[in-house]
Amino acid sequence: MRRYALLFALALSFSCGGDSPTDPSDPKTPTPVTGGGPTPTPAPRPTPNLCSTCEAPVTNSLPPARIEIRMYQVRKPNGDAAPCLNEDAVAPGNPIGEANTRYWFAPVPVGYTVKLDATAFDRFNKPTNSDCVKPNGEENRACITWRFGHGEHLIDSYSLGHIFQPTFRVNGEGDFQIQAEMYDNGSRVRSPWYWMNFTADASESPCSK
Repeated sequence: MRRYALLFALALSFSCGGDSPTDPSDPKTPTPVTGGGPTPTPAPRPTPNLCSTCEAPVTNSLPPARIEIRMYQVRKPNGDAAPCLNEDAVAPGNPIGEANTRYWFAPVPVGYTVKLDATAFDRFNKPTNSDCVKPNGEENRACITWRFGHGEHLIDSYSLGHIFQPTFRVNGEGDFQIQAEMYDNGSRVRSPWYWMNFTADASESPCSK
């Protein structure tokens, strides 16, 4: 009789969840984490607008009232950018009687490549392409003419990859003049002569730093 009572007590303790071992196959039983688990994937970041500071393309087609030339780029013979674009682009005063001349202050060493840039402005002082862009989007390469003054023999490898940006290599020392001219209905508008100096001694120029 005592044997049956003992068996009954043991069965009762198991049914009430006493010290019963955990069944690893029981889906209600949480599986212990033994590792660090997968690294969470960071939320994707929005791609920045790399051209947020770019100038909007010029769509104005009003006739030009004036044209300005500026230095756009100077490159060393090895192709590296020359650190002289921050030089004062206007000399310390134009000579009396030569108001229609603008000077590039830093001398450019022989062997360096120069790229200039012309911008035309309408009578409201807004940049304009005038008739330099055809209705189909192609360039009208006849709308602007680049004229050489003094020192044409001091440059070579002249090219117009973009009609507003002539590129050339300096091959001799001395003074050089260039001018941009645009036409509109038979009239013409010219930029001031852009006067540059070329030097054979690179140490004389901040472009060689």
